[in-house]
Amino acid sequence: MKHFEELLQSLGATKCIALRESRHWTLWQAEYQTPVSVVKGNYLYLKTTCPLSEATPANLSNLVADCGSNGYQVVVPPKSPLARDLNATAQKFRAKSGSTTQTLLEEHLLKGIKYRSLQREEHFIEPTLLVSGGDTRKQALSYLAQWLVGDVSGEEKCPIGLLCADGGIGKTTLARELCESVRVRHPKVVPLLIESDQWKNIANTGFTLDTLWDIAISRRLENGNALRSNPAALRVLLQEGLLVVIFDGFDELSSLSTDPNRPNEIIEELRELLTPEDEEVGAKVILTSRTTYWKSIASSIKDSASIEVFRLAGFDNDQRKAYFAKRLPDQQKRDLALRLAKQVSGAIYANSSSTVAEGYNEDRVSGTPFILALIAHYLEEDGDQTLSPYEADPLEPLLIGVCRRENIRQGLGIDPEKQLAIFEEIFRSAENEIHAKDIDFILQIYDIADPNLRTAFLHHFLLQRIQQDIFAARYEVLKVYFVARFLAKGLQKLYKASPEKEIAQTLAQNAIGLGQVGDWLIWQLKRLPRDRMRAAILHAYEIIDLPINAASRNRAAITLCHLILQLVSEKDKRDRTQSLFSLITTNRDGSINSVRGLSLAGRLRSFDFSGIDFENCTIENVDFIGCRFNGRTAFINCNFEGTLDFSNCENEGDIQLSNSRFSPDAELTLSRIQSKPANRVVREQFAEEALVRALKKFRSDTGFHGVQVRRRNSGENPRNPFNKSIWSALKHNQIVAEHVISGVSEGGLHVVEDKDVRREVAQYIDNGIVGTRLRSVLQEILDE
Repeated sequence: MKHFEELLQSLGATKCIALRESRHWTLWQAEYQTPVSVVKGNYLYLKTTCPLSEATPANLSNLVADCGSNGYQVVVPPKSPLARDLNATAQKFRAKSGSTTQTLLEEHLLKGIKYRSLQREEHFIEPTLLVSGGDTRKQALSYLAQWLVGDVSGEEKCPIGLLCADGGIGKTTLARELCESVRVRHPKVVPLLIESDQWKNIANTGFTLDTLWDIAISRRLENGNALRSNPAALRVLLQEGLLVVIFDGFDELSSLSTDPNRPNEIIEELRELLTPEDEEVGAKVILTSRTTYWKSIASSIKDSASIEVFRLAGFDNDQRKAYFAKRLPDQQKRDLALRLAKQVSGAIYANSSSTVAEGYNEDRVSGTPFILALIAHYLEEDGDQTLSPYEADPLEPLLIGVCRRENIRQGLGIDPEKQLAIFEEIFRSAENEIHAKDIDFILQIYDIADPNLRTAFLHHFLLQRIQQDIFAARYEVLKVYFVARFLAKGLQKLYKASPEKEIAQTLAQNAIGLGQVGDWLIWQLKRLPRDRMRAAILHAYEIIDLPINAASRNRAAITLCHLILQLVSEKDKRDRTQSLFSLITTNRDGSINSVRGLSLAGRLRSFDFSGIDFENCTIENVDFIGCRFNGRTAFINCNFEGTLDFSNCENEGDIQLSNSRFSPDAELTLSRIQSKPANRVVREQFAEEALVRALKKFRSDTGFHGVQVRRRNSGENPRNPFNKSIWSALKHNQIVAEHVISGVSEGGLHVVEDKDVRREVAQYIDNGIVGTRLRSVLQEILDE
């Protein structure tokens, strides 16, 4: 559709007719429906390229004849030379008045609309931007603000900009600052920020960009209802440069879809919005993405040359000093912060022959703003001993913080310690580079079954993409660190791979569920006589028990347990137990008085475990259903991992436990059935889970909002013992206060109007950093 025709429609025109047109101008007649009549208006639209010489006697005679006594209004784009003196232009073309396209929109479509300010980073330091293929350095905030409003040369070629950076460099912080900067520097321009929390809840519902625009407009603009569900208005405002879009998290949104063409679809939709058929305009949108993601898709993006790529650099030495000076008023703490930053960048491994000197400070760990924020936080928190500048290696607690952040930003849902264990395996087994398939295999060994999650892991903070499917450590110091960490924990080097090891690893890949390998094995085993079936299973145990397979042994044994449970068909509980143990243990006579080295997983239904000793066994993600126990059922030196449930069982509270280890969920379940308190560490984990759930209810992209009391417990984990006490502790510690809501008897809750409290809550929700006040909340509910 032609640009000015769509502009008239966005103003409410129900019918637009081109009465006369040439290469440089078009005479439009528009009809507007009022409650009592139809009003007609005539507009002479002079394109950007239209010269004053088009006001010939012949043209003017035709225009006057077409419009009659009603006359017409001349309208020009703001970039047209004819916009410099609108009165002279209108007089030359015999128009009643003159206006620019932007003025029409401002006086009608944008009238009364107000911009809602964003919550900003208190200690923001302007980062550096690499443009023109990475050869030119610019101040990121000022340059991007100019680029968005069309003040940077060459902008006509690239309506879409892509801000690339690795995790933790500050894309989201810059996006928020950019919105506010554009609004201050260019009051007529409306910046529309799209963040992940605007689409994550609807990302799997097949939503379109139109839905996303409506959500963003509702969040960012007051009195913006006229723009909602109005694609014509959105396109016109973008094309006129009155609306600019900053789309933070393009990589996150695209990677949620299993369709490899989804990134192309989003970019093509944006191009259609930005480009009318008959006019050159200044529409602009900036997308943000992790560098690893963009590298993985750039070659598949159509016309990628029309996307201008900016790379956000980490902090250099001066920026790092400026950040600490702004964040830490105490000079001694600033000195400690700088010392820590130097250590985590590799000074602790200065004598390692494997350490390669890194480039600019901005390319080191100490150039990552999030790492610097963690260092500053630890030094701000008096008495916090999790990080010390005098330790031999202060990197681990910072990496734990990084992994917690990845769970929030990437939706990984992988325990931080487990993430570090995975990277131990990745960086230890790889020399300088590692293939995506090898990373994927390691993730499956660690029970990461969801393929989308494994793909998301490839964009991790700690990885950099060298080629399409080739990765390396983001910082050289990380490779050295993880090797040192591996050796320090006393782990032994694995033997050279062999066919037996491949069998164990293949079984380990299927530990969560049987999958195709398990289905095939069941089909094969059911065809065998019982004695040969048992011999085959015991042989599988012999293979995975070889020393070479120590790393995969537990996962493979759990897979076998899943498989064997499908082969038990007896009805009587005692018979089922004897059948199970005859297949899963080396007790060839089927004795069921005691079992050793067993791995149990999945749903164990209708078994009689009374009088049985389980010794050195692994119990992982087990649901005992309709099983029987007694006081002589004992678990000795066993390892309970994952979840644990007892459903419709007998005497489960009489189970004896000795020298065993428990996951948080297992600890909670066993303490409940035995009426004993769970240990402190487990209680702390569930306390923090309750705190996170409660505080997230108050957070929005604009800051904080209220919550109705009756809805405060929605979405809770029913197994968490702190669901109720967390609310009283938040109120007692003056984090949350009550307020009255008209028509709602219970009223509502809100985060108190205190700058320091709100900053601490925001830091905790966004980055998992526990401040002094929130630590007091946790302490209170733990001490009950």
